[in-house]
Amino acid sequence: MINAGYAIWREAIADIMADSILSENATLTLPMVKDEIRHLNREISIGNPNSKKAMSLILAYIMISAEVATTADWKVTEKEIRKTIKFEEPIVYGILEMFFEQLHTSPFWTITPEFITELGQMYLELLSMRAFMIRIKEIQNDEQ
Repeated sequence: MINAGYAIWREAIADIMADSILSENATLTLPMVKDEIRHLNREISIGNPNSKKAMSLILAYIMISAEVATTADWKVTEKEIRKTIKFEEPIVYGILEMFFEQLHTSPFWTITPEFITELGQMYLELLSMRAFMIRIKEIQNDEQ
């Protein structure tokens, strides 16, 4: 859990900070990155060795978007994400909220083992849930 959580945090925060250095204002919008986020979301699976990187890129794209970067209110942010991106699994919104709250805690780069563990745990739950759903579909197809 710690390995997964730290890998996701490290990559996402590096991308977010790079974007902050390169641009004064958020230049991306959720509609602009919607297709890329959906593509990356499909890449998150147990069998994909690049799955953690896909998760970190999703977090980075969302957090640097104009809709998210310009507000400190998670409810406003969540509403925009639900309207534009429409993730299927509720746990994705849990990961996003946890990440958003960390970015709005001063100083945001001060992370705890608990934060990293929880981020990793939620990510692994997402992987497990997706693997389980794939297996259910396979069984249903076999029964037909």
